[in-house]
Amino acid sequence: EEGPDGGASGRRRKTTPSVELDPTPLSKNGGNRFLAVIYDRMYDVRDDETGEKLTRDDMHWARVGENLNHVRWAREANLYNETFNYDSKCDVVWSYPILCSADTQFIGHLLCLDANSIEDARALLCTEPTLQRWKIDGNDVPMYRWRHIKDSAFTQDDGRTGVPHVILNMDIEDTETALKIRGETNTSHYEYWISTLKVTQAGPLYSLTQDKKDPESIPVGELYVVNAEDRDEVISLAENDPFAQRGLFGNMRVFGMNNLDVTGKFRTFEDANIFDVDPIREEMESEGYPTDDRQTPWLAR
Repeated sequence: EEGPDGGASGRRRKTTPSVELDPTPLSKNGGNRFLAVIYDRMYDVRDDETGEKLTRDDMHWARVGENLNHVRWAREANLYNETFNYDSKCDVVWSYPILCSADTQFIGHLLCLDANSIEDARALLCTEPTLQRWKIDGNDVPMYRWRHIKDSAFTQDDGRTGVPHVILNMDIEDTETALKIRGETNTSHYEYWISTLKVTQAGPLYSLTQDKKDPESIPVGELYVVNAEDRDEVISLAENDPFAQRGLFGNMRVFGMNNLDVTGKFRTFEDANIFDVDPIREEMESEGYPTDDRQTPWLAR
């Protein structure tokens, strides 16, 4: 048991049955989970004044400049209740700006969206500030269904046992062979990742169909969020996945990432830290957005 200072109190508590009296409710938008994958280099973005194509460095600094606007955009989607902002039709579950191999520049973005339909997810993505600044149509951004495996064996606290990274692997184009490998290796694949004690989130990516139960929606890749000491350890984890060993993936990518607070729920307070403020939260609270946990209980997930 932890004491009031966060340390061990030295007391042990008897094991007693627990009952969840107030289960966490689901978001009204929690029908389908989608992954939007944005690689900046895939887009021909031009400077508004000179017409010259933006360099990777230009795009990095543009992302830095739009960071607060992006967080505000995500929270506007997430912070609603029965009386305020109820027209929101898509939640931003998480938002990960991804980094180059040297962890010095942003090179893209991964967004997990919860919505009842593809159209609702696309509609929100089309309003994302950086995409709008670069005149990129959100309908052209690659998107997949993501079946998040909510297994407690995967759960670790972000950043406490290492540095967070994303592994994004896409299957080979030979669908028949890919499905055969998955069928033969699925159990050992999950057993492997559970044994690493490094995974915080994981799940397969599926092709984008209107109905997640559509037989045409087949697995096309895998997403893992892991904590590791460094990039080399992440690469080793990815390469030793039984799926990878069997040749399932045609493309394997590893990224360092930032985890943006898209709900405003993760503030820490220290009386001595005068910089410990969240201007977006304070601004939205003054405008009437439901920023308190009791107003938006589905965000406590």
